[in-house]
Amino acid sequence: MFQWFGALATHGDFDKLFMPQYGTISRFFEHVAKLRIVFKVDDKGVWFWASYAPMLSGAQFDMWARPDKRCTKAGVEAMGEALERGFDVWPVLIGLTRQENLLDGHRRMGYTIVGKVPALWAGEDVWVMHITRESFNAREAFVTRRA
Repeated sequence: MFQWFGALATHGDFDKLFMPQYGTISRFFEHVAKLRIVFKVDDKGVWFWASYAPMLSGAQFDMWARPDKRCTKAGVEAMGEALERGFDVWPVLIGLTRQENLLDGHRRMGYTIVGKVPALWAGEDVWVMHITRESFNAREAFVTRRA
């Protein structure tokens, strides 16, 4: 996890996944200790990470893939496995993103976009969405683009 903390900073992804107050290693470990986590590693370290934070009858679901694994068959399969694992425990998973450009991809995965909440993430707007096993199974086919 320490190595992954550094990789998130190196790739410029830390602030896309975590609030600014988790930017120190001690606060980061304190936060992730409360989450249920799945991850995949290779010789370069963690390449896929997903977390579940139980809330009400569902869970907030977050995921990350290392840049060289994004939009690859392995990355899509890891995401599907993580979602399925979540559905084995919770009937609905909640997603949050500040990246509006990712909404179409989430829709294709089966998410329903609920709407935008102003200033929710350190003063920035956040899009809220949800997904169920049924909507995931009814999703549009994934297309993996290769360079």
